Amino acid sequence: MSKQVVLEMWVSIIPDKMYDSWIKRGFIKRGAYDLVECEGKYCNQFCDVLSKDNVRKISFSAEDTRILQKESWRKVYHRFNVSHANMEIIRKEVGEWYKDVFLFVEKWLEKHKFIDLKKGSFRGGFCAVEQEDETTRGWGAPLAGPRNKVVQIKEKFGRIVVYFGNINKIERAKINRFAKYCERKFDCCADFF
Repeated sequence: MSKQVVLEMWVSIIPDKMYDSWIKRGFIKRGAYDLVECEGKYCNQFCDVLSKDNVRKISFSAEDTRILQKESWRKVYHRFNVSHANMEIIRKEVGEWYKDVFLFVEKWLEKHKFIDLKKGSFRGGFCAVEQEDETTRGWGAPLAGPRNKVVQIKEKFGRIVVYFGNINKIERAKINRFAKYCERKFDCCADFF
């Protein structure tokens, strides 16, 4: 089942297949979940970020980390350093995967009459509004039609999240089945509220 990774402080929940491909291609090592971009000799290795009295130190060895912890330094992060070139590929792959998932979800919701918009789209992460305002005029936010049941579609802490309003029990059951289908199809976490 999917993996949660942190890409430079941004949480993503990605398919196991994608994570394993990064290992096979040498971008990361197994067990690397907090990824940061780096340059130079410290690329392709783990490091610990420790803190004491609002000062931070970076340790590149388990032994140095143990010594610092004995001196009351507290481990804040255990990170994996990824080269700029590899991080660019990782970011691109994650972005394309999310785009595919959201496009699939949006098309299904439109096909099954859950989305009814007069103008705009959910792609900017905005909530649908019932009356035109500055977000619908200037930012492309969704202006809800009379039969719209989707309030917002967004990524939240790596999860695919869809908020609904004004749905009945039959529609809720259909949405729950679709959420499970999305989780199997994309190896993701889907929260459809």
